Amino acid sequence: MLARARASFRLALEKPEVAYEANLRYGQMLVRKGGSIEALPYLRAAMEKKKSDNLFQYIRRVERAAARQKVRQEREASDRAEAEARAKESLGQDQ
Repeated sequence: MLARARASFRLALEKPEVAYEANLRYGQMLVRKGGSIEALPYLRAAMEKKKSDNLFQYIRRVERAAARQKVRQEREASDRAEAEARAKESLGQDQ
């Protein structure tokens, strides 16, 4: 169902008469699904089409969430790399 919603939103993004609403709703959906980083371009595109203080504040909150999400992703990648290095090292010691 999510894939279908994404496809529908992406089609709507191309139609100027609904581009603001489509960008906004698609961005909001991505935020709800934990995709703050992915949502930002859509929210910013909505802001370009129609300025709003409420939307500006929302984008600022999403930017902060995206920054936290990026830090978390980088930390998880680093942790995985360290775990892989330890696993390789222990395999080398077992031989």
